[in-house]
Amino acid sequence: MRDTANGWTAAEIRALVKDSPLNLGPNEKRRWGETWGQATKENYVIQAAGTQRWELDARLVENEFGFCAEAENYYRRHVLEEGFDA
Repeated sequence: MRDTANGWTAAEIRALVKDSPLNLGPNEKRRWGETWGQATKENYVIQAAGTQRWELDARLVENEFGFCAEAENYYRRHVLEEGFDA
């Protein structure tokens, strides 16, 4: 998510999470609102001014969760190189 100049829509981010190791599993539909609310409240994702697009605060995620190369490689391979279809 940090390699885009345009940010992501909330729907694109949800689709990325569903297709990743971060998937919420069978409870995804019920838990998404809570998960999204926490991510935005704690500024892990920040809305770009005047838009409906969001950006990841990579520095915060790295500091809080020890963002790892494996996760970054997954997104580079499956999202950035293959593209994203919403």
